[in-house]
Amino acid sequence: MNKYAQQILNVVLQKNNTGTVARNTIYLTASEVFLKFIGILWVVYLARTFSVADYGQYNLVTSFIAIFSFLPDFGIGIIVIREIAKNNKQAAVYLGNSLFINGLLSVFTFFLIVTLVFGFDINSSVGPLVIISGITLAVSTIRSVAIFYFDGREKMQYSAMLNSLNTLLIILFATLGVMFGFGLLGVFTGMLIGTVLSLLISWTVLLRFIKPEFKVSPSIILLYIKSGAPLGIAAFASLIFTRIDVLILGTMLGDQAAGIYSSATPFGFALIQLLNVPFMVAVFPALTRINAEDNKRFKRGLLKSVFIISAWSIPAVMLVASFSGILIPYIFGNKYDAAIPILKILIFFVPFICISALLYKVLIIIGKQKDYLFISICGAFINILLNVFLIGKFGISGAAYAAILTQAILLAIYSVVVFYHLQKK
Repeated sequence: MNKYAQQILNVVLQKNNTGTVARNTIYLTASEVFLKFIGILWVVYLARTFSVADYGQYNLVTSFIAIFSFLPDFGIGIIVIREIAKNNKQAAVYLGNSLFINGLLSVFTFFLIVTLVFGFDINSSVGPLVIISGITLAVSTIRSVAIFYFDGREKMQYSAMLNSLNTLLIILFATLGVMFGFGLLGVFTGMLIGTVLSLLISWTVLLRFIKPEFKVSPSIILLYIKSGAPLGIAAFASLIFTRIDVLILGTMLGDQAAGIYSSATPFGFALIQLLNVPFMVAVFPALTRINAEDNKRFKRGLLKSVFIISAWSIPAVMLVASFSGILIPYIFGNKYDAAIPILKILIFFVPFICISALLYKVLIIIGKQKDYLFISICGAFINILLNVFLIGKFGISGAAYAAILTQAILLAIYSVVVFYHLQKK
């Protein structure tokens, strides 16, 4: 571990936790750096291979499926990770029951997606893509159950390895689908094949460490549903205000507008996934332990985490905004030049959403999932209203304004709620 990484993580947690969190953050960050590089190449390949309209259609399908991605998990994953972190002796039981309930939810989600495809008579060219993506979502959920164990035991090197392999397989087979001339159908079919192979590998690795006990426990299932449901519904609401903009744009302004806007969105999410997600994944189980041991240490760790997120996110978004005129044409090509002013606006949602991610994890740690649920539902309604109004008034730029305003409002609400609860501790 380099000196800089050690110093950063020392100020977040006490020394006895620093090594674990630092090691896990480094594993996950290294994985995300690699995956972001591969992901950027993949996005560039898609944007340059397909027309702007086809690229917009690709993003419409992925955004539609993303809105349903909460349902197979339904907030259960983070509860499983939390319980394994608290009591690893019961990990086999937790995993077995997770596989049971997540499997049922995956089947239900797939049939719900199919019903919507036929019930709303979705465009014949899009319908098959949505159905294939629905199958991929179900398979991906079952794969994720294996990752719960490694996250809960803070063995993030395995999570990083398996998640990296998952992305590589998906991109590899999706690219082959395009190269063989199957267009968007080849892309989504390749994603499914890659996910199935990833599932087989992930579970093969898991079984070398632990064998899940397939004994359904009503008490554990009830715990999962009771604790996870608020998180699942909150995740649904969160997905709405991070994905609905593309769907509203596509409906109001067409596939071309969705394609332009979608070329501006990867930069912000890349920063989040590259720098914030690994830190959150590593810190969550450690803060969970600290909360149970020392309230003052927990509060100090929270404040210092906010400082660290602010320290990287604000300079990062300023840098991206400054170079947006170079990034868009260089990465996506001149046909996406209309996205330059969009990126200059949209990128500023990053600091708000990153700090909010930390604060809602705090609500989960202190058992206030219902507050997280309520705030997320408010955010969904706020975002839909802002998108409809601002897109109608400002066009594509309106979606960017809506994203920033939504995240700023949510951060203000999270800050007040978390401060209130911590003052009572």
